[in-house]
Order: sequence, then C-alpha cells, then structure tokens
Amino acid sequence: MNKDFKSLKDLDNDYIYTALCGGISDKNDVNHLFDLFKDATNLHYDLFTDSIFFEKKDPESNSIIEYILPTIRRVYYNFFINVPGIFSSTTGEVNSLRLELYQLQFNLREFLQFLSSKFLKNHDKLNDFENIDVTSEILTLIVEDYIGSKVSYISSISIDEIQKEIRDIKLSKHLSIP
Repeated sequence: MNKDFKSLKDLDNDYIYTALCGGISDKNDVNHLFDLFKDATNLHYDLFTDSIFFEKKDPESNSIIEYILPTIRRVYYNFFINVPGIFSSTTGEVNSLRLELYQLQFNLREFLQFLSSKFLKNHDKLNDFENIDVTSEILTLIVEDYIGSKVSYISSISIDEIQKEIRDIKLSKHLSIP
C-alpha cells in the first residue's frame, strides 16, 4: 500500500475489505468478515498504538499495521472455512459439538489482544533470517498458536463440559457479558 498509516482506523475502507474477501464465495462469510474488519478498525484500534506497528524497514515495505486485517482474514478462514482436520475428519454428535465450541471460542477482541501482545514480545525473534518475509512468518506463527490454544482446550474437556461451555458462551453472547 505504501501509505503511512497512523492508526488501524486508517484502514477502515470497504475497498480494502472487498479485496481481502476475494476468493471467499459464501456471502455469509464475506458479511461476517466485513463486520470483523469494521469492528477491528473502529472498536479495537487501541490495541495497536505501539510505534512498532507503524515502523517500516525501508520506504518500499509495509508497516505491521497493514498486516492486521489480512491476519484477521487468516484466523477467520481457519475458524470458519477451513477448520482444523481434528474437527472435520470424523462425524457424529461429539465431533459436531467440538466444532461448534471451537467456532464459538473465536472472539475478535481476544484474538487482537493476543496478536498485539505476542507480536510485541516476538517481533524480533526471526531477525536473523534475511530471505523470508519475517513479519508474515511471525504473524502466521501467532495465528497458529491462537488456533492451537483453542484446539488444545477443546481436546482436553469432556463432552459434558463441552455442552455446558457451549451453553455458557451462547448465553454470554446473547446477554453481552464480557
């Protein structure tokens, strides 16, 4: 993009959202992603105020802030479109409930807090690599860690606990309880 962004709010743009939804054919997924992008840029921009998110390695490179929306798309894709094999490789009620809980576990604000925190702690961990897009790799690792934490949690609880957890999440979302 090569523009100097001062805030995640600067990326609130339907043209950008449309480009990021390219290749997604389900209208519901596109609408959900648009909503997530809008929420990220208008409600959660405060999570990305550290100067590290706006630095460029050189004038032709992108700042980290420009990677945030594509990273949201990546995590969304892995939660709702191309779910981990553990949820799609078997059928039955138990697996269906595990998939439902996995998808209910996705929370945009929580993910963005996780992303911001992990990036601030790890942004320089791959600096020794000169021939890869270090920023993209770090963000991929953060997404994989977030997904892995959800899969691990769901794998560790019993079916009875899964049903209770699903109920509790649905109630808290319906009642808007943080």
